[in-house]
Amino acid sequence: MCIVGGGYTGLWTALALKEREPAMRVVLVEAETCGAGPSGRNGGFLHGYWASLADLLPSLGRERALDLAHAGERIVPRVRAFCEACGADVWLRESGMLMVSAAPAQDSAVEDAVAAAAAVDAEGEAVPLDEAGVAERIRSPVFRQGVLFRDGATVQPARLVRALRQGVVDAGIELYEQTPAIRIGGGEVMTPQGRVRAPDVVVAINAAAAAWRPVARRVTNFGSYVVLTEPVPELLEDIRWTGGEAIVDGRMFLHYFRTTRDGRVLMGSGSGPIGLAGKLDGRFTDDLATAARAERGLRRLLPGLAAARIERAWGGPIDVAADHLPFFGTVRGKRVHYGLGYSGHGVGPSWLGGQILASLTLGLDDEWTALPLVTRRVASLPPEPFKRLGGGIVRAAHRRRRSRRRGQATVSCCAHRRRASSPPANADRNPLTLTCACRALRPEISAGEAGLIGGGTNACGDAKRRCTRTTIDRQPEPQGECAGSARARSARSGVAIAGRKRSFRPGPSRRRELIGCRPGSASTRFSRRPSSRCSSDA
Repeated sequence: MCIVGGGYTGLWTALALKEREPAMRVVLVEAETCGAGPSGRNGGFLHGYWASLADLLPSLGRERALDLAHAGERIVPRVRAFCEACGADVWLRESGMLMVSAAPAQDSAVEDAVAAAAAVDAEGEAVPLDEAGVAERIRSPVFRQGVLFRDGATVQPARLVRALRQGVVDAGIELYEQTPAIRIGGGEVMTPQGRVRAPDVVVAINAAAAAWRPVARRVTNFGSYVVLTEPVPELLEDIRWTGGEAIVDGRMFLHYFRTTRDGRVLMGSGSGPIGLAGKLDGRFTDDLATAARAERGLRRLLPGLAAARIERAWGGPIDVAADHLPFFGTVRGKRVHYGLGYSGHGVGPSWLGGQILASLTLGLDDEWTALPLVTRRVASLPPEPFKRLGGGIVRAAHRRRRSRRRGQATVSCCAHRRRASSPPANADRNPLTLTCACRALRPEISAGEAGLIGGGTNACGDAKRRCTRTTIDRQPEPQGECAGSARARSARSGVAIAGRKRSFRPGPSRRRELIGCRPGSASTRFSRRPSSRCSSDA
């Protein structure tokens, strides 16, 4: 069988299939490198669905909501077990997840979470904290109350995807990177270098699937941006944030923030641009306004970190379903299976996704395919351009309400709406710049080994302009949180990033490797095709 997509979902699916059917030939094709998309550069929040119970109960009902919550409890232990088995250090820290209210309008989100857990006799899953209780874990003058979820951990996302990739290679799964799928049909995946023929195909491309006809009406893309500070362990001590809790606030377009092993603070904002017709363009990586909102969130929510300098900022798309839950299924009349719609919460649920897609591929009716992520009816979104316009109207109304509550004016411009506010105190000495093209890691495969390198982007001095060319070479294992966005240089020609396009000219030996000069089999066969230059972002 063939898997399209080398992010968390595709990698977990490949491992689950190989674990259940060791003799199965599994081929995974990835347009760039495993983890080059959101899987390698997300917030690193690892959790299931207890934190979402207040939303699950009215939409799914008590029984199905609890089925999903209990299935999600297995995520953190399974990730831990995988890392221990392969000896991977992904900076896993199991300290729970804390939701805080930072404004009166956010109090209801905290209270609803506590009430939902109590309604199903699971009070231990959502422990209420008053203002003093929150201050014992993290001190901020704006935090009013909170709720602590037992189910929650953090990881370094690029390290996790590296470990999964290595696990796939070690399991004997055939991995073809720099191999975009240009057409997916029943029993066949076309690439510029050849075709993969397989009875079953899994499409695990998440945000890139927003333009794929079978699911286009059920998902849209939003932008999410993060900023990362320099190491500030002494400031973390001052605000008592030493327990490693993953934290979110109660906003609709929430802030999410955590610490790292090397004493940095990552702050994210889910308020980025809204996609149009599934296009993944520069708005999802180069939107300085959203990155600035993430920094403003850091300064407002954690004023004790005012002296912390921002070292990195980057962004990417998240695939959002109408009910903010991922969905899985099979294309009608074809043995093509899919999973997407994680809505910004995919690090943990992608493990569930791997189990579900493995069961769908094997035709099983089991505990995984009985979950509401498979069985529920997913509401359709309006067609474009109304889908994009509707999302923009909702977001603009939300920002106006928030601005009025704070007594701030709004400023209109041709590109976006932004609040008029004073710049951070250290704005002059610390101008915000985006990490251009933001690739989290850039593996390189040679004929003899599957090696990993650490890097793939460089920081451009002009935050509004993409780097025109970044070349790749082997680098040492990353040591810090921002190592995934370190500068990479190369004497090797052939792979370059030019905006969102990637130009790839494989030599003769590389073409033979990509199209698979290996013995064929009844389940999967590679066919030689004429070589061609491809410039693709599939």
